[in-house]
Amino acid sequence: MIKKISLPVILLFLTGCHLFSKDQEPSPATSQESTTTTVLVDQSTDRTFLNEKLDEKADYPELTLPKNAPQDLNQAIQVYYQEKFTQTQKENSQKPLTQSQLKALKKSLNTEEELKELDLAVDQSQLKIGSDTLYVPRLIVPMRYSQAEKKCQDNDTKMINAALSELGNRLLIVAYYDEAEQILRPMHLVNSTESLYFDDAQAEDQ
Repeated sequence: MIKKISLPVILLFLTGCHLFSKDQEPSPATSQESTTTTVLVDQSTDRTFLNEKLDEKADYPELTLPKNAPQDLNQAIQVYYQEKFTQTQKENSQKPLTQSQLKALKKSLNTEEELKELDLAVDQSQLKIGSDTLYVPRLIVPMRYSQAEKKCQDNDTKMINAALSELGNRLLIVAYYDEAEQILRPMHLVNSTESLYFDDAQAEDQ
């Protein structure tokens, strides 16, 4: 059984790539409490997030990074993954989930009392980090983060907790769909102990 983790604990595990909104500096507390590899967002990129590939029948598009995401983001994630993830952690995400497992996860999340108003979608993304091919479930919220927060406070944390209790210690993605822009923007790439990517600028985007 995976121990559930609260938002403060997740923030302490943000030792991967952390995107700050433009002109925002990391707080002193962040540098004291963790060894976060801070990537200040000041460049533009339109590259695919970790060479993402989707099933042809996917209902949602590939992930779109912020326009001001750093050019070397994928490389920074790869370096952290290779240096910090154990072999077991890597192997946990190298076996794809079946369609039955994905459907069961979606049903479980959407029957959670606090999450059911979000009408979450679940699919699976194939990512490439170094020589490893990873199969990562995407927890997709069909609205922007600010809209989701009005329905369920700390919804991303609650989704992560609920999903990891079902999946065990494997990577997952939390992403929000902007219908006006027709883009799917990732907020988290995380397992129960490590965060490879966190975009907290979405929390500031009202």
